[in-house]
Amino acid sequence: MKKDRLILDALRYLEQTLPIGSFEILDNWEADLLAIGVTNPRNPGALAYISVTDSVHYTIIIEAKTGGDISGDIASFECATLDDMARIVGDMAAINAPGG
Repeated sequence: MKKDRLILDALRYLEQTLPIGSFEILDNWEADLLAIGVTNPRNPGALAYISVTDSVHYTIIIEAKTGGDISGDIASFECATLDDMARIVGDMAAINAPGG
């Protein structure tokens, strides 16, 4: 996967912090080196779009997902730390989304 170091660092942090199997990468934005999508296998109706603008600013947009289609935003978060980002991704299983 070809992504900016900041996104790769964020993914590595999620892997080290969250329980195994609590998220899967779903990269609908291959051309965007500063963004990645992740889903929670227990809630296939939600997709977290994570983007990074610098090493201390992460934007997470939780989107509703039906099949392979994105059907709209559920929530948006601005995070100043990797811990905040991991907490939101970890909580995705509880988000009420269609198909989840």
